[in-house]
Amino acid sequence: MAEVSRLSALDASLMKVDFISSISHELRSPLHGILASVELIQDEGNMSDMQADLVNTIVCDLSHKANNLLLLVRLHQRILILR
Repeated sequence: MAEVSRLSALDASLMKVDFISSISHELRSPLHGILASVELIQDEGNMSDMQADLVNTIVCDLSHKANNLLLLVRLHQRILILR
């Protein structure tokens, strides 16, 4: 009975990692596209100080979010390996 529960929990963990990996991949691609577009706007330089601050915030936030997605997937994969 305990073995069935353990295998069930392991299967649920595998499904969770697969889901997170899929979602991560689906989100990273558009995030990087948006990030590249915003960086092009940033390179233009024809912005007011307020606009430049907003663009810098967008660049920082999107970079942070994309990196967090990668870290989340890696963390879940390592947890799964340790089990």
